Amino acid sequence: MRSHRRFAPALTPALTPALALALTIGLVGCTPEPDPEPEPVADAFAADLVDGTFDGAPVADPDLAAAQLTSILGAVAELPRTVTVASLTEVESDDADAPERRIAALDWSIELDEGAEPLTFRTTTTLTLAEGTDTDAAWSVDWSPTVVHPGATADTVVTIDRTPAERADVTGRGGSRSWSIATSSGSGSTRPT
Repeated sequence: MRSHRRFAPALTPALTPALALALTIGLVGCTPEPDPEPEPVADAFAADLVDGTFDGAPVADPDLAAAQLTSILGAVAELPRTVTVASLTEVESDDADAPERRIAALDWSIELDEGAEPLTFRTTTTLTLAEGTDTDAAWSVDWSPTVVHPGATADTVVTIDRTPAERADVTGRGGSRSWSIATSSGSGSTRPT
């Protein structure tokens, strides 16, 4: 009867580091890249809303976005403005195949005349993580006129109406109404009786 013995191949000391390096490179090459963070894209989009160029964040049609931004803002488009990302909220989905989404809340502040309070409001947009076929995953921004103002459509134009304050009664000592009248011969003061 013959006995069969199994022999384990011996690894020489010179071969062991080379094998370890080959295994490490193989494992690193198989590790998927982590998904990019949405914050830089949201911040770039906010900057695009300020300068009107749409060259910082990926939108489907940057020319349409730029044209609608200018059109909707109307005369307000030339006033200094800031847009900041107030928050990014993950959109929950029951569909395992649905792309990852975030809702970006955008705080707008448009400077009006000197001494006037700025025009402030909040809008939102959606960021979508698209899995690339030949490229890495990337976030894109959904454009719509409601990014410029919550109630905007493609035909909306923001206007600023100035409403003068109602003139108050001029009162004298003791609360009685009084006023001054200027005439061509001078001015005088009279009190109602």
